[in-house]
Amino acid sequence: MASRSGNPHLALWISASGLSHGEVARRIAVAGKARGHRQIAPDATRIRRWIDGEKPRPPVPALLADVLSEAA
Repeated sequence: MASRSGNPHLALWISASGLSHGEVARRIAVAGKARGHRQIAPDATRIRRWIDGEKPRPPVPALLADVLSEAA
């Protein structure tokens, strides 16, 4: 269940990266596959849900951090 406060920091980092939600999702999927996590396949809607407060399960937070670090 999503928290009411959302995740404004994630929104800020995605905005600062200059990537669309769809591109962030694509890069997470590529990074996950490169590390052997074939079941990870987020989409732009999932990124929006994370911004709205939904918490992704591991290893997605680490992949997300790597994607945003590389883009910034």
